[in-house]
Amino acid sequence: MSIEKYWINRKPKEHNFILYQDAVLYRLKATKVNFSRIEDQVEHGHRSDQFIGLPISYLYSVEYREDDPNLRFTYNKDSTDEILISDAVIRKEIYDYLQEHTDTLKSEVKRPSVLRRIKKPLIALFVVMGIFAYVYSIIDGMSQGYEYEVRGRRGGAGLGGIILVLAELGLTTNLLIFTPLMFAALFGIQRNYKNDSEIHRLTYKNPT
Repeated sequence: MSIEKYWINRKPKEHNFILYQDAVLYRLKATKVNFSRIEDQVEHGHRSDQFIGLPISYLYSVEYREDDPNLRFTYNKDSTDEILISDAVIRKEIYDYLQEHTDTLKSEVKRPSVLRRIKKPLIALFVVMGIFAYVYSIIDGMSQGYEYEVRGRRGGAGLGGIILVLAELGLTTNLLIFTPLMFAALFGIQRNYKNDSEIHRLTYKNPT
């Protein structure tokens, strides 16, 4: 069956060729060496075996956001896939094409909750603060004359060893290490908090 629709994205290190053929969405990341050859093949209606297919029949949902460089595909609660295209116009064209040419259960537009937007940088902040608090407690104990040693299995000893090494560097050095990490997480929270662009979602069937 011939290619029904195709899009060409010329940004390097992204998915450059996206095809829709026989209810399957195909994508391919090309190199500078083979870009022209693949472009010529696609324009003449040929799809090589290099393309990776996403069967529409397998999908539960597709998500598009103007400020997210990925089209996000969900197969079930634990299985996802992405097509990376930083060009918002091409992403929207693909989304609109799927909306018009595939059988969907529903189409919806909503804004993500504050918690969803800041969840990842917030977790990162808690992790960094937790590690710093642990290191500081060791530094404080050392200042009071306590001695520490690492015991346990390899995994625990590895983590404990890292904490102990950090503590031995002293408070000033650890402040220089952890303060930028905390600020980076705070910046991520602030940036994601402001990022409330709409989520466009096509649902094909209810996840199980």
